[in-house]
Formats: sequence, C-alpha cells, structure tokens
Amino acid sequence: MISLDIQTGNLQLGELLIKRDLVLQKIKVLKQQYEIVDSVMNPPYKSYRLPNLDDGYAGAALYFYGDKLTNVDLVLGSKFNFPSFEITTQEIKLVKKLLTELGGEKDYAWGKVEYSEDAKGGRVGLWLSYF
Repeated sequence: MISLDIQTGNLQLGELLIKRDLVLQKIKVLKQQYEIVDSVMNPPYKSYRLPNLDDGYAGAALYFYGDKLTNVDLVLGSKFNFPSFEITTQEIKLVKKLLTELGGEKDYAWGKVEYSEDAKGGRVGLWLSYF
C-alpha cells in the first residue's frame, strides 16, 4: 500500500515510512531492514535506490543534499514486470492512477508532488520534492 500524508509529506511504502525529515544517518539502520543500493555518491549529493518495496509494488530512490532528504523518486515495482527502458501505456495509466490516489500534482507547505516521465531513460514515476 502506498499513501501520502498531505499534511506532513510523509510517504508510506508498504511497511516503510519515509519521513520528510529523514536524515542520511538513518540509511545505515534502514539497510538492515530493506534492500538499499548506493546510487550516486558525489558529495554533497548522495542517493540510494530501494528497488523492491511493498512486495514488489513499488521502487524508490532517495536523494540527499548533505544530510537532508530533498527528493523521492517513486516508480512501479518489479511486480508489474514492465520492460526496462521502455514506457508502456499501461505503466503510464497506473502511475497516473497512483498520482490521483495520492492527491494529484500539487504544491504543499512541505514540498510538491509531480508526475515524472523520462522518455530517453524509458521510465515514468512520481517525483516528491521537499523544501
């Protein structure tokens, strides 16, 4: 189950609760409970991929600037078995349905939620930005 608390910006991905005030040091603890892959390590920028959340329903990437969580990239997970580097009509429909369920593209006091489509990279998802 994926849900977004529109008051706080906290994102629930199955059992994992991503709080907008998540700090970099917490990743070490989360690595003991979840599959987390180091992605970009170019200080002060760091990112981590969580490829299999909510029983394969979702995947996410967490982006940090220094110690602060700045963005979450939310994609559909391996459960859907969509082809890599190719955007399908069905995938777009499911991502847009999820966007609607989470409240749509909006600006909030804590940040914003946007639909994200990268035709060159062949992926669609949701982009959460935290202020």
